[in-house]
Amino acid sequence: MLILVKSVMNLLDINNDNKIKITDFEGSFKWDNLQAKQYELDESVLALYEKDYTKDIYLDLYNGKRFFDYCKLPSLLKILLREEAWFVISVDDYKIDVGYDYYIHIDTSQDLIKKANLIPDGIYLEKF
Repeated sequence: MLILVKSVMNLLDINNDNKIKITDFEGSFKWDNLQAKQYELDESVLALYEKDYTKDIYLDLYNGKRFFDYCKLPSLLKILLREEAWFVISVDDYKIDVGYDYYIHIDTSQDLIKKANLIPDGIYLEKF
């Protein structure tokens, strides 16, 4: 997953001053005791999930925050890739969302195929 996130960061031509906008937010779930029993998680594992889901970016998303600093982009991509929530990330000329099987969709007017040398082998660009 880290390679996917780094590849997206390399493809985007933006600087740290840019703001990220979240649209179409759909929260999938928050971990609680019912889910822990359903997935047969022991208390130590549940404690880790609760620790993550009750702070920082997760809390901001579930409380309705829709604008983030660019430095939060890797965390937002990880949330999408883990299917913990679904939303569209908009920053400058880019719209990013994640589909099934780790497909990352980047809509932009720029020709990203020209930047194919910035991503590692095994990750492919398709032009639509």
